[in-house]
Parts: sequence; C-alpha cells; structure tokens
Amino acid sequence: MSLPSDAEAGFIEGSDRGIAATHVLGGLSWVVRRALYSYVVHGVSVAAIVVALAAFGCAGTAR
Repeated sequence: MSLPSDAEAGFIEGSDRGIAATHVLGGLSWVVRRALYSYVVHGVSVAAIVVALAAFGCAGTAR
C-alpha cells in the first residue's frame, strides 16, 4: 500500500506540513486534566482563528 500524493491528501503546493501549536496544546489536555487549561487552549484556538481571518480572510476582496 502506498501513501497518497500531496494532491490526493489535500495539501496545497508549497504548504507547510507542520503541526499547529493548538494541536499540541489540545493533545496535552489528556495529561493536564484541569478545566482552566481546557479554557486556555480553547481561547488560544479562537484567537488563532481570529488572527487568521483578520490577516487573510479579506485578502481576496481587496481592490
């Protein structure tokens, strides 16, 4: 069995295949079982989405 090509896997040419910090923090929530930690990870995730939308969300609509 072979691995799928980048196109089949949904990667965009030149995209970074790294792992996001929010994925690592979310994975650690299995180790750190505190409600506050969960809220902090959620906050970081939401902040990352807001920053991404602010930075790139309107890039296609600029004239």
